[in-house]
Amino acid sequence: MNTLEILRMQKLAGLITEQQYRIALTEEENPEQILNSTPSDIQNSLANFLNISQDELKQQVLDNEKEIKESIALTVILALPLLLEVAGNAINKVKTLTLSGEDKKFYQNWKERKKAAKKAKDKNQLEILKKEYQDKFASKYGEGLIGAGQSLHKAYTWPIVQVLKLGSLLPGKFGDWSRDASTRQKIADILYAVTVIFYAGIHAKSGIESILVNHNIEPVNFISTIIDSIKSSKNLKDAIKIGLALAVPKQQMPY
Repeated sequence: MNTLEILRMQKLAGLITEQQYRIALTEEENPEQILNSTPSDIQNSLANFLNISQDELKQQVLDNEKEIKESIALTVILALPLLLEVAGNAINKVKTLTLSGEDKKFYQNWKERKKAAKKAKDKNQLEILKKEYQDKFASKYGEGLIGAGQSLHKAYTWPIVQVLKLGSLLPGKFGDWSRDASTRQKIADILYAVTVIFYAGIHAKSGIESILVNHNIEPVNFISTIIDSIKSSKNLKDAIKIGLALAVPKQQMPY
């Protein structure tokens, strides 16, 4: 029986309170420490995602009287836009770092055109811009991701782990899947691995093999399955859903 199951049984038996349960699963002394160790921009992203103010977020984290209502807990798929957002800053930095000269100027111009198309809700233009990016930058971006290696892995996964750790303290928002440290890290690593595969294809193997093995995931099958899903849907979120289904048992984390 693992730690998560033991703590859940203790909570159900009334041996520990709801707040003790949450604190034990986050492996921190108290919610205030977690709040203080979470950067303001991550707190803000979580608050915006939940449509509450940052002050309300803090109040909910620190309120030890509220009970978690499992029936309205978010699944990891519903939380995916938030997780990709908080990881996005690291990826955007790599996009710029891997380009130089005329390519960099073109990319800056492309980014402005994409921003304008999003504001105008011009789906046709967004599709054109997406293809334009894939044709011109995808291979260079993929090479940059592989070259960045361990430093990018840490930069990408750390904010995901942090937002899940903070989210795990919110009543009625996140399920048990966010309250176990090893599961949080696995989710972050899978998002990272699938993102690298999405942009670098089979060349990603050297950069993510050890990460997958660390979670007892067979790399060859995982990478080939993700590549096949990308060829089929050409959608990062769809590929991530498949990656999570391959890596995290459904009984451990509802999708």
